[in-house]
Amino acid sequence: MDMCWPGPLTMVFYTGDEDHTLGLRVPDHPVALKLIDMCGGALYGTSANMSGMPDTTDFASARALFMGKVDVIVDGGECEEGVPSTVVIAEGEKVRVLREGAYPASEIYRVAYAGAAPPS
Repeated sequence: MDMCWPGPLTMVFYTGDEDHTLGLRVPDHPVALKLIDMCGGALYGTSANMSGMPDTTDFASARALFMGKVDVIVDGGECEEGVPSTVVIAEGEKVRVLREGAYPASEIYRVAYAGAAPPS
């Protein structure tokens, strides 16, 4: 986390129940960081896509997809990277990539395991 945050990495953790998880992210975007700060350091929200649908990378497409389905949509400008965050899950001592995005899986495993192969 220290090496990838703020940035396009979502880390998923179990909440104590194996069926429930929580994804955490610290974005590297001034609007998002200011909003998080204004909310006391934490903010709960969804990503700007729906499961199985293409990722949205600008306000117009996010608004078209979510209008009437969420309480607030913030226009933070166009997504500079145009690639979604990489999503990883922590499973005890292991880290597993659930979705490769802006950070390549090879980089995640290199950082997580200091160059050693990830445990099987």
